[in-house]
Amino acid sequence: MPTFNEMQHGYIQRSLPLYQGQNIELIVVDGGSTDSTQIFLEENNIQFLVISDSTRLKRIQKGIELTTGDKIIIHHPRTILNITAFDHVLNTKNAWGAFTHKFDHNHPLLVFTSLYSNFIRGDLRSIFYLDHCFYLDRSLKNKIIGLEDCEIFEDTEISKTLKNHSKGKRLSEVAQTSAIRFRKNGIFKQAFLNQKMKWMYYFNKDHRQMNKEYEKNLELNNETK
Repeated sequence: MPTFNEMQHGYIQRSLPLYQGQNIELIVVDGGSTDSTQIFLEENNIQFLVISDSTRLKRIQKGIELTTGDKIIIHHPRTILNITAFDHVLNTKNAWGAFTHKFDHNHPLLVFTSLYSNFIRGDLRSIFYLDHCFYLDRSLKNKIIGLEDCEIFEDTEISKTLKNHSKGKRLSEVAQTSAIRFRKNGIFKQAFLNQKMKWMYYFNKDHRQMNKEYEKNLELNNETK
């Protein structure tokens, strides 16, 4: 789980206790949080390390590098996965994939966004958002560790790399994720921004500039310079 200033969102306080005491290797990589995220992790005896001023991809890569299990889940910090999701991963024969996306806010546009990301992006194209929460076999970890660093669209880069190996499989277990960007920016404004970012990515615009615009006034994944 890559974290950065998570306490205001309330998600790690809900998700991480679910996994304690389970047969799960839980690794948190923090990007140098300036709130009480690290204090929360310490008080709950959760293994974590800090890579200050890092991109989220760098934190994901370091966490994957440290894993020892046969199955790996890249857990978005503002997403809730029930403990049963881990059993689904253990039982699937697919090498990689993600869970079924659902926002924690029931607006028609957000419902449509989840449906599109599940059935079109996910099922047809094997492209998942990070808040779907990826799972993968240990044999694929070096494919992610070897990715070139980027500040945005790391989930697309992960998907593109893994789909070169095989088609990703979406599991029915729900990953309930925060709609904080839509709540703070406004649903339609954020939806427009998302589409703008996709076109900028398509035309190979500078990822630092894209991330600076995407994180403006939010800085949810890392501090923008």
